[in-house]
Amino acid sequence: MVKRIFHIMMGRDGGTERFFLRLTQGFHEAGIEQEFAVRPAQIWLPELAPRGRVHQATYLRRDPISLLRLWGLHRQIARFAPDVVMAWRAPVARLIPDGPWVKVLRLGDFPFNINYFPRLDAVIANTPDIITHIRGQGWQGAAHVISNFPPAPKTTSGAHVPQAPRAKGGRVVAIGRFVGIKGFDTLIRAMSHAPDAELWLIGDGPLEADLRALVADLGLVSRVHFLGWQGDILPFVQACDILAMPSRDEALGNVILEAWAAGLPVVATRSQGPLWYGVDGENMDLVDIDDAPAMGAAIARLGADPARRARLAEAGAATLAARFSKEAVIAQYVTLFQNLAEEKALR
Repeated sequence: MVKRIFHIMMGRDGGTERFFLRLTQGFHEAGIEQEFAVRPAQIWLPELAPRGRVHQATYLRRDPISLLRLWGLHRQIARFAPDVVMAWRAPVARLIPDGPWVKVLRLGDFPFNINYFPRLDAVIANTPDIITHIRGQGWQGAAHVISNFPPAPKTTSGAHVPQAPRAKGGRVVAIGRFVGIKGFDTLIRAMSHAPDAELWLIGDGPLEADLRALVADLGLVSRVHFLGWQGDILPFVQACDILAMPSRDEALGNVILEAWAAGLPVVATRSQGPLWYGVDGENMDLVDIDDAPAMGAAIARLGADPARRARLAEAGAATLAARFSKEAVIAQYVTLFQNLAEEKALR
């Protein structure tokens, strides 16, 4: 029986980190002991702390201090004596030391190469496309697909959601890091083709100034609002009518699952994740990547058609229940870890 898991998470504040918090909470509820190595001073550390001991340091740099920290990390892992050491994101896999534990990497996006993980016992990806991608790069080891599950609704929240009348064409929400791959520039341009709708952008990142400038250049300041990064996005999602996901490359699309859990319909690009579980016109509306007029038209159509919004949201919720439930995902992880441990013991 798997009783102890050590996690190495060097991420900051994206969708992977939100799922990391949900999964570790699920393991905690299942009675599994956990410890964590994380980047210092992350906003989500208070949420993580009750689940196990947290070691805060940066290990990925190649300098004497980081090498000393890495030696300390290996000692901490050996002291904890986990059944499983789980790395989050490809570069972190090289931090896992050799030992009797099962060594796994969890991937939620497409790694640039597989040089980081030659000694792993298995790779776990949240979509089949990621497995196809690493096979194409030459990975011949074990690889398994276990998807994500969305957060449970919270009964209370300290979030300060703006209180304002909704636009006639509906309120659209989009969530994520302000980086090029997320396609927020396309979504902002799409709003010019949905003149009766408003947009809430939840997130932050290096392109925020550029996105704000684009909003001003297009004359959309009164309809496009930047709400910053939010630790609890659910109250904001619940205050909206449509979720838009304009990504140019999206392995899964956690925000879609979160929107379905909140009862929202979705407009998304034909990126990898949505193409895996989305059916155009049935459980979401799909548009081509970087097609701002098409995305704007889809938003405008949904904003003007409450019956269509309700139908897409209902079908999305059904897809969520059938394929992405918390109970099923936790059980898949625990079963896989147990199988890997048994296989390793026989070698």
